[in-house]
Amino acid sequence: MKNLLFKALPLLTLAFISCDYILKPKAEKDVQDQQIKNIMLGQDKDADGCFKSAGYRWSVVKNDCIRVFELGMRLVPVNENIADIEDETDQAKFNAYLVIDSLKHRAEVFIASDTISSIVMEEGTKNVFISKNKAWKLKTENQYKLEHNGVLKYVSPQAIERNMIGSDVQEQ
Repeated sequence: MKNLLFKALPLLTLAFISCDYILKPKAEKDVQDQQIKNIMLGQDKDADGCFKSAGYRWSVVKNDCIRVFELGMRLVPVNENIADIEDETDQAKFNAYLVIDSLKHRAEVFIASDTISSIVMEEGTKNVFISKNKAWKLKTENQYKLEHNGVLKYVSPQAIERNMIGSDVQEQ
């Protein structure tokens, strides 16, 4: 009998502690639950009907709401040393994303750090897209290179790795 009592005592203690834990009010958890319930996702549609909180932006080229970080090709800045930034979220603040239509007649660039929603470019010559104001030029031969007023601003990540960010003009 004594042996049975020693075996049952830890189980009874555990049962009482568990019941006490389950039945205690959890004020902090209730406050957090209420705060989560008050957040209504999808209430932030922009003028084009895109849900910004879900990461969607309007694409003129695709004529739809898209997530540029999923559909677009990433371009990295040539003058920022983003390799030194460890947090990927911070790195994304410097990137640009490129979307090209299926016929390859129009391209659209989304620049994360820019206040402009996007830059739409039309096909100029072969492998070159030019913005309407002619300030932006996208070269698509070998690697993607995005220039602003003749200055190289963004390239494909592979161009950085292969050190292919120089001028297209041959050295003399």
